[in-house]
Amino acid sequence: MTTPNSILVEVREWHDKTYGNTYWSSRVWVDGEVLFALPFQYGYGDHSLYTSIRELVKREVLTLECELLSMRQIRDLGIDFYYTKSQALKREMFKEMN
Repeated sequence: MTTPNSILVEVREWHDKTYGNTYWSSRVWVDGEVLFALPFQYGYGDHSLYTSIRELVKREVLTLECELLSMRQIRDLGIDFYYTKSQALKREMFKEMN
């Protein structure tokens, strides 16, 4: 696969008020098209971002060394890299695809 021009990692986060846990799901866009979605899973902070980057490496969209890079370093490779995270209801979480 050729190096992408742009990547957007779109994350939805849900907080379980009963037990205090945080869950997330993500949808990853490459060059304006949805490439994959990662389903509802436990994690907080930047876990969703780094898991999505690992999946991009697994799918050979990014090279292996990119897994250890920050968003700024990925941008320095000439890739427009964007990350957005929003709070959502549990029913609004992304479903797995591809």
